[in-house]
Amino acid sequence: MFSKRIFLNFSIQTKSTKLKLIKSINYNFYCNNNNHHHPLNSFNRDCKVKYFSQSSASTSKSISPPPYRILFFGSDDYSVESLLALVEEKCNSPSIIKSLEVVIPPDQMTGRGLKNLKQSPIKLIAENKELVIHEAPLKTLKNWEVPKPSDDSSSNFDIGVVVSFGYFLPPKVIESFTKGAINVHPSLLPKYRGASPIQYTILNGDEKTGITIQELHKKIFDAGRVLRKVVVPVPPYIAYSLLESMLAREGAELLLDTLRNFDYYKENSYEQDESKIILAPKISKEMSFIKWNQISVKQLDQLHRAISHQYPLRTFFNGKQIQLHQLSLSNSLKDQRLVEKLKLSLSSELPPPPPPQQSPPPQQSTSPQQQKLLKYSSLSLPSKSSKKSSPPFQQLLSNFESGTIIFDKKNLSSIYIVCRDINNINSKNTSDKVNSGSGGSGGGSRGIKINFLKDNKDILNEELLEIELIECKSVKMEGKSEILVKDWINGYKIQSGNQKFETVEIIENN
Repeated sequence: MFSKRIFLNFSIQTKSTKLKLIKSINYNFYCNNNNHHHPLNSFNRDCKVKYFSQSSASTSKSISPPPYRILFFGSDDYSVESLLALVEEKCNSPSIIKSLEVVIPPDQMTGRGLKNLKQSPIKLIAENKELVIHEAPLKTLKNWEVPKPSDDSSSNFDIGVVVSFGYFLPPKVIESFTKGAINVHPSLLPKYRGASPIQYTILNGDEKTGITIQELHKKIFDAGRVLRKVVVPVPPYIAYSLLESMLAREGAELLLDTLRNFDYYKENSYEQDESKIILAPKISKEMSFIKWNQISVKQLDQLHRAISHQYPLRTFFNGKQIQLHQLSLSNSLKDQRLVEKLKLSLSSELPPPPPPQQSPPPQQSTSPQQQKLLKYSSLSLPSKSSKKSSPPFQQLLSNFESGTIIFDKKNLSSIYIVCRDINNINSKNTSDKVNSGSGGSGGGSRGIKINFLKDNKDILNEELLEIELIECKSVKMEGKSEILVKDWINGYKIQSGNQKFETVEIIENN
């Protein structure tokens, strides 16, 4: 009796993609001296599929990996999908995973007085799936000893998988894995290295993002060799939580596919292009304070969708801090009837127009015929539309400062807030308009700034200005509960066009 393994390779040429599909099927079968069993009668089958360029197809091999012992590092919602995918794969037979254990950050006390115990989402999933859990030290892994697999304490884990863990893994931790450690990063590296790639994707209005599978670098965050990349389109007006969920699913799928062909992808990994590095540093609370004279409506909407899950946007009213909730670009302003109501509300707050200038009296040197001509030239026929005409909406708004609150007095479901792009519609300083990318920064001694990379020339379109006031449906005063704007308007006796939110310089403490 003996065992024999046969590798069958099938190549299929597709005209549209000009790629080769290589499928490797492993058959294990047994035969004795006189009786050869057909391989389809008794075998273990392990099918792997890979795509790669035609030029490399002839020299590459699809290697069926042995089952790996994996140590997973994770913490938040983004890492949950990857852990669940690994758990599901481990239950398959055969599986590429022999054992799976989890490293989590320690539980944290949160809330006022630090009385509430907060557990990471990964811990809850790991407990539910009855996985072995290892708790990391509070701040650093510098002196942390990598655990041994619980099923074989004499060996090491084969691969470390890190997904949104929040710790830097020192060289001795990376070197403890026999095949190295990899990370599932939610951007197309080297773009958006750092803790907040999803937030900066939204802040900068990017139309595409992606997933990168990279090796862990021994000295720098997110600087490792790239094993895989996949591009993911960004839906318009998407908020952080939805984009995070979408990228988490894409990352989990790419992680499994990478592990199935790990040796191949590691051998063909490549360095990142350092000339294209863009950083995505940690989001701070100071970034949530609105500078009304330095941020456009579009940028304010992007800021809200990017960070409000973590830090609600906030401003000041009558010297007190107030949070703005349910912010959005107002589609309701496409309704011409609402625009007319808002125009009527604002017109009552405008100062009276200056008296018309009178023509200077004719000089004595002019002849009687010239005086008669001047008399008739100063007269003008009344226009048919002069009685009904009113200034364009954006021109009317240009009379009000950024942060001014307006609303329809007969419908208090929303307030609309004037922003910087409205105040600059008549400005001739185009460079000031285009370089409005520092809006929304928290300011301060550390130079906190949101780096809006895209050229926002589209916000200068007057048609967009008519419909892109920022709309708000609920607020939360400091020390109070969140309330609808209707209750806020009535409780604080807000007057449309006569009161405004204030900008206050916030300095971050070192």
